[in-house]
Amino acid sequence: REIPVHCPVGDEECIKMHTKQERSIVFPTGDELLRRVRNHIDHSNRLTQLLDKLMIDYVEVTYEKLYNGDSAEEWMRIFKHLGRGPSEELTM
Repeated sequence: REIPVHCPVGDEECIKMHTKQERSIVFPTGDELLRRVRNHIDHSNRLTQLLDKLMIDYVEVTYEKLYNGDSAEEWMRIFKHLGRGPSEELTM
């Protein structure tokens, strides 16, 4: 049975499914964690090299600055890159 991404308020059955699912999640540690992190970094580097080789224009932003930052600077960088939306004087 598929578990919805979000549970409606008060949906106890949905909440129980999430609770049950959470117990079966295993996070890697030690060598496995290092292997996965290195693999992610390698993949990211190869993707950046491919975009550069194909001369595809892109902008790099971070989740932390988009959603946890005190300013809207990252959002304005995206909008400016896309040529759409506010690229100046945007506030959070």
